[in-house]
Amino acid sequence: MQSGGLTLRAGTEAPAGTRPGISQARGYLPTVVLVYLILLLIPATVGAGSFALTGPRLLLMALFIPMMSDLFSGKYGRVYPVDYLFFLSMAWAALALAINNPDQVIQNTGSTAAEFLGGYMLGRAYIRSPQAFVGLIRAVFIIVLVSIPFGLIEMKTDIAVLPALFRKIPGFQAWADVAYEPRSGFYRAQVFFSHPIHQGLFCSLIFSLVFVGLKGIDTLNQRIIKAAVVGFGTFMAMSSGPLLSIILQVGLMAWAFIFRKINARWWLLLGLFVLMYIVIDLLSNRTPTKVLMTYATFSPQTAYYRAIINEWGMFNVGQHPIFGLGFNDWVRPAYMQRGSVDNFWLVVAMRYGIPGFLLLAWGYADAVFRVGLAKTPDGTTVHNLRQAWTITMVGMSFVLYTVHVWTSIYSFIFFLVGAALWMPDWVRNQRANGGGAEPAPADGEAAPRPGILYTRGAPAPSLREAERRRIDDANEEPREDPLVLSR
Repeated sequence: MQSGGLTLRAGTEAPAGTRPGISQARGYLPTVVLVYLILLLIPATVGAGSFALTGPRLLLMALFIPMMSDLFSGKYGRVYPVDYLFFLSMAWAALALAINNPDQVIQNTGSTAAEFLGGYMLGRAYIRSPQAFVGLIRAVFIIVLVSIPFGLIEMKTDIAVLPALFRKIPGFQAWADVAYEPRSGFYRAQVFFSHPIHQGLFCSLIFSLVFVGLKGIDTLNQRIIKAAVVGFGTFMAMSSGPLLSIILQVGLMAWAFIFRKINARWWLLLGLFVLMYIVIDLLSNRTPTKVLMTYATFSPQTAYYRAIINEWGMFNVGQHPIFGLGFNDWVRPAYMQRGSVDNFWLVVAMRYGIPGFLLLAWGYADAVFRVGLAKTPDGTTVHNLRQAWTITMVGMSFVLYTVHVWTSIYSFIFFLVGAALWMPDWVRNQRANGGGAEPAPADGEAAPRPGILYTRGAPAPSLREAERRRIDDANEEPREDPLVLSR
């Protein structure tokens, strides 16, 4: 049961059985998700002994046990393999740290579980309808829009405004300014996050969501403007990884449009990727991954350095294949003084071993394929949202090969993974209830009037009435709000 929420464009939550596509103009964001998004923007930590607590960590730690109980009891829909796989990957990570760094296992497992699993479960728990998903898109877009003035100042002055403000507040430890040489005459903007790459990734994650997901809700011109704003917000980071994410999303959107009449278009694309990999491997004197690095970075030097990182990172994985290195230093040439690894998937394999990587990657793939292959009727709002999310996640799976993520952006990525897993349940419920799907309005056509919802001519039910109908349709007792922890 969701505890209140923010209505974006006069929205409300849809009761169970509501036909997708009717209330697409409405966006309802649960209050707890709004709080989570606001906490993501606080560029500081609070010390508690040896723990560094961020706002999202505190919130997700408080909600962790109630959400876990509800998740595996089926209150957030069917329990999928991804749910088990993500928890197993975290359990394996804890075991690997217990073997490699027993003095750090409690601290790091607790913080990582809160961000990773807590963020994922928050998405599973509170984004359960098209209205909530649309509300999420709108809220994140507003955050991107708000970030632009701060980013412009930072690009010109190299001063991260918000971290500088939080440094003046007693008790807070703000993110450090990430000092880089200017690129094309501009400094890199980190705005809300601990690194410019994270700011760029945050913006890039909603590029296809605002352009494809809001199709039929906003006009074409509105979606183009929003996509341009998101693109500029991504550009402010001056980082190749987030820009690569947008390029991939544009390519996938173009493919979906050009081959929209071919049902097997995504399997065809997957086959072409495999073929391209084989051809590059046969014809080039470099590996396909090195070729990718060349085109996924701003400079040949960066591409060369990342290729060396990947090569030596895999060497370390081969030396410690089961439990990884934990937080111990990794073997590399003496000239590689900087120990960072710009590859999220590789970091997981190096730190927790091949089993840790496989459990996480398998769970991620299960979520992407489960949502991506859901049979949503063409032209409906749920179909557009599903396609937009799938494009985002497919693009992100490649981008994570070129960047590493931690803290707030790490949590948000897996929150977004969980936020779409209502879609297979939604499609299944429509079929079980014999419901159809009303198509979304065409571009430029007005969305449904705010006073009309669910059935033509019927007034929108109140939030209380919507929740009561949802409970009646599901034949279940109302669930207690997991925010109420004092019982």
